Amino acid sequence: FGIFGDQMNMSSRFKECSYGKLRIRPAPDTSVISNGVVEVKLNINAFEKTVDKAESLTVVALQKLFGQNVYNKYDHIMIVLPLGFKDSFVAHGYLNFSISSYSDEQSSYLSVQMREIGHNLGLSHSGILAGPIEKRKYGDTSGYMGNSYGLDDGPRMCFNGPHSWKLGWYRNSHVTVNPLTRNKKWTGYL
Repeated sequence: FGIFGDQMNMSSRFKECSYGKLRIRPAPDTSVISNGVVEVKLNINAFEKTVDKAESLTVVALQKLFGQNVYNKYDHIMIVLPLGFKDSFVAHGYLNFSISSYSDEQSSYLSVQMREIGHNLGLSHSGILAGPIEKRKYGDTSGYMGNSYGLDDGPRMCFNGPHSWKLGWYRNSHVTVNPLTRNKKWTGYL
């Protein structure tokens, strides 16, 4: 959130990329929230559980703390899980839903945070159609919904053109032109 002087963070990137239309702020402090963070301890043997099960148990613990409608109370819930489960993952965000989950250190990488919250906002991955099959899903490196970088402070980018259009942040700065319509003409710079 940039609360400890970190200049390039998820909050600052969303603010800049959206021209101030989306601001990510920590939840207000309470007896269990400190700087937007809640620590939940699960009494489980991680080696016997899957990541999905740990995520489900974490949500149940949050519901005990904040009520069944925890999803409606907070716009985004980022769950960070330690290493050591039966299976592994990097991170995932639910499409058009408030929850995203991160594996340990992945939670500190700006591009991973932006991509998973991007899923929460309704965005899918940015891939490419050519190249090795294993690199196609995240192959678009022009925005955060493609490849992720193991960096805390970068890269400085936004979402690609189609995703930016979908988010609607630049509605006051774009024009739609239909070349088949003869009675309307647009002139300007692209």
